[in-house]
Amino acid sequence: MKFFYINNERCTECNRCIDSCPTGAVYVFEGAHHINYDKCVSCGTCMKSCTSGAISLERMEALTVELGKLGQYKSRMQQLERDVALLREQVAAAKGATRQVIDRLPVAALLADRQGRVAVANRPLFELLAPALAPTVESVDALAGSRLDSLLGDYIYHLFRQAALGEEIADLIADLGGRQVSVSFASLHSGGLILGLVSDLSRPDVVGGEIARRLRETIDLKMAMVQKIGFLLGEEGSEVVKKLNSIIKMVEGPHHAE
Repeated sequence: MKFFYINNERCTECNRCIDSCPTGAVYVFEGAHHINYDKCVSCGTCMKSCTSGAISLERMEALTVELGKLGQYKSRMQQLERDVALLREQVAAAKGATRQVIDRLPVAALLADRQGRVAVANRPLFELLAPALAPTVESVDALAGSRLDSLLGDYIYHLFRQAALGEEIADLIADLGGRQVSVSFASLHSGGLILGLVSDLSRPDVVGGEIARRLRETIDLKMAMVQKIGFLLGEEGSEVVKKLNSIIKMVEGPHHAE
């Protein structure tokens, strides 16, 4: 159906449109000419009879098109809102699963972003760092947001930066507050987080094959969850699993033969 529009600023009030309309759709209200679209049959007689060019079709058609586009935009916005909500659920599920994995590791562990800020840490890391931490840092949750260079020192932070550039750092010996520790870093996925493992070499019960064994158990427990949300995480989910498996092999390294 076509829609006609009367520009009353150009109207000369000759009333030819009223007289020519076969359905009586054109009328005057409060000194202005209008069209009753319930009666209009889109014949165009009113526009043809108008000598002042006050009646047009193009403007209303354009408006109708824009209104149609507005409806499409609204639909797309609603879909985007649903997509964002789903993405938030995915992120929350992934964070929850990752935190559980980190919490269950028997060795000091953390996840940090590529700018060197701690995203997740576990209690063994908090206990390892506790002697050097400020009194205000009273729990493992307080480590979130901390800078790695201030927590672990310049050399270990340098190793972290190498891992952020794509290198895998495996079982390198470093000094941390007077203790010898073994440090491993690996990127979980492109553009994502860096996993760090810090083993106190004075505690042989949590190094080498034991770490790998417990890490393997933890990942096996989480495999079902990863598979369930795999359709949401896509290739990134499988890439995380590959990286975690490579970390197991990396940690098993020199201890595996034992």
